[in-house]
Amino acid sequence: MTVNLIELESGDAPIATVIVLHGLGADGNDFVPVCRRLDLDAVGPVRFVLPDAPERPVTRNGGYIMRAWFDLYAPGAGQEAEADVRASQALVDRLLAPHRRPHVVGDVNIHEVCERVRSVILAEFPRDLHIERDFDVSIPEFRGDREQLIQATLNIVHNAAQALAERRAAGDACITFKSRFARQVIFNKQWYRLALELHVIDNGPGVPDAIKDRIFYPLVSGREGGTGLGLTLAQTFVQQHHGVIECDSLPGRTDFKILIPLP
Repeated sequence: MTVNLIELESGDAPIATVIVLHGLGADGNDFVPVCRRLDLDAVGPVRFVLPDAPERPVTRNGGYIMRAWFDLYAPGAGQEAEADVRASQALVDRLLAPHRRPHVVGDVNIHEVCERVRSVILAEFPRDLHIERDFDVSIPEFRGDREQLIQATLNIVHNAAQALAERRAAGDACITFKSRFARQVIFNKQWYRLALELHVIDNGPGVPDAIKDRIFYPLVSGREGGTGLGLTLAQTFVQQHHGVIECDSLPGRTDFKILIPLP
């Protein structure tokens, strides 16, 4: 199930997510005022995700087409309604996925993370994709969740590899890992003396203009059949390391930059 949604954040780097499924005939906009009035300061910054149900004929309302998560009263609706309910459940599960795994902290070498991702991607695209490394090997280890950072980087690189379909067919598809120190930087409204700067650069067609401002939102995808959750997960995992992801994209060069504070 692919739906439109609204995403609100009560502050920077949310630590909790609230997903609101609206009632029959409503949509996500109906709950925006409610979310803005909630006082959750005791919890901390919160992300509200307000998806719209798909439009479908609703038997109870005379077959009128409206937003509904399922239609319990359609003729022979038993199995069909169950499928609709399960599709809605799957949507919520996908939106909650990044928040269910425990945060496991240990020493992380960002170049080992990149090498792990490189091996996974080249196993999937063994002949038509070149991956270059431009590492500053003096970057130290830092405390973090290695598996989360592998998944975040893998999601970015996998998106890039899929976007490079035409370049792969032409034989000149390339993705570059580039690591550098960032000094005296401000992100998430905080100043850091030192940070890791990891770039994932590809020579693909670029991010479509229509979704450039929304690429990190759940269920937004520039690829037919895409789930639109890969970059959302990546952003969530990087935020759990007090970092940010930025994207600079033009035709022929897309650069995803990850910034994570260093000790």
